[in-house]
Amino acid sequence: MNRTEPWIAWPSRECWIAFAYYYVLIAVLWGVVYGGTCWITSLHNYRIPLQVDADLAMPFVPQAIVVYLSLFPMTWLAPFVLRTRQQLATFAAALAVLIVCSGCGFLLIPSEEVRSTPVVDGWVAPVFRFADEVNLSFNNLPCLHVGMAVLCAYFYSQGKSTRARAIVWLWAIAIGISTLVTHQHYIADVVASVGLAAPICRYLPSWQWFGTLVGDRHLGAR
Repeated sequence: MNRTEPWIAWPSRECWIAFAYYYVLIAVLWGVVYGGTCWITSLHNYRIPLQVDADLAMPFVPQAIVVYLSLFPMTWLAPFVLRTRQQLATFAAALAVLIVCSGCGFLLIPSEEVRSTPVVDGWVAPVFRFADEVNLSFNNLPCLHVGMAVLCAYFYSQGKSTRARAIVWLWAIAIGISTLVTHQHYIADVVASVGLAAPICRYLPSWQWFGTLVGDRHLGAR
């Protein structure tokens, strides 16, 4: 008998509150780390080249920017997939660790801006411009976009059906490919992000400090 629980379910009030709380914390952390490291890197001219021949051969598919930006709704699925406040707390902790470690990478390996892209016209042009503005410059390795997609896929697939696991992992893979064919990242960025996300997925779910120190204290756990 298949004992896997439904992948999607309407969140309880408790989960809505927890999700909103953690989402604000992670958004603030992301803004400080991502914006701050970009600003620090802009103060000097030291850059490490990451581009290889395979990057130059990568096709340009501007329409894939829609897949690239689908990371946002992917994160919004958290309260519909994760069933308890502790699961949401652990997921938030994983994202926090990923963001902080990525920030260290941005500072230690300041890279050149990704190669220029062809002019984008049509309906996708404003979408592409929005993504470019959000991405800022220099913060390439590791690719935080891919790292977050991997964390989402890992946490969303735990205890779920084979179909659900396939959907979220294919979604994460599609996001990874989109970062390359939209010329937003280098291949090295994507590889590094997977290498960073993997140990976080492996070890962090067993840690209880985030839920204890943050979630239980501020969300009124009994």
